[in-house]
Amino acid sequence: MSTTKEYKVVLVGAYGVGKSSLVRRFVDGNFMDGHVATLSVEVHTLSFNTSKQSIKLNVWDVAGHEKLRSMPSGYHINASMAIIMYDCTNPNQANLTKYVEEVLDASPNAKIVFVSNKIDLLGCEDEKVVPNGMNGPLIEISSKSMHNVCNLWLHVVRCLEDDEELTLVDIN
Repeated sequence: MSTTKEYKVVLVGAYGVGKSSLVRRFVDGNFMDGHVATLSVEVHTLSFNTSKQSIKLNVWDVAGHEKLRSMPSGYHINASMAIIMYDCTNPNQANLTKYVEEVLDASPNAKIVFVSNKIDLLGCEDEKVVPNGMNGPLIEISSKSMHNVCNLWLHVVRCLEDDEELTLVDIN
């Protein structure tokens, strides 16, 4: 594989929906019960070898708590994609329209994917409620159990590369 393509991906959503847990669980395999608020932004690098080339995602995990979001739209500048996450056990708290507008104001060409996290906390009999403001692909995951997490990153890479046939060969 000759070159590595890099993309900026912003991870946004309300406080406590599991944004940091998603990245940390994927990067180091650990899951912490409880919550530690992200202060401003944390940037994580995820590297993938695909069937065509190496891909590096610079994932900007943006604080969800309003008091800690000092300059959210500044973090969204030059984003190739936004992962907009909400807690499926409390979908009515999600104001997804606000996050979509913030991202697209700063990066008009950014692609958007919606993520419903904590799917492990819903029983089969629970009705799935989709929040207002969602217009685009939805992926249901559990950061805790890792349910569908690899499929989320595969979707992100395929979307960024505009190639539905792309496969992940190795994750670094």
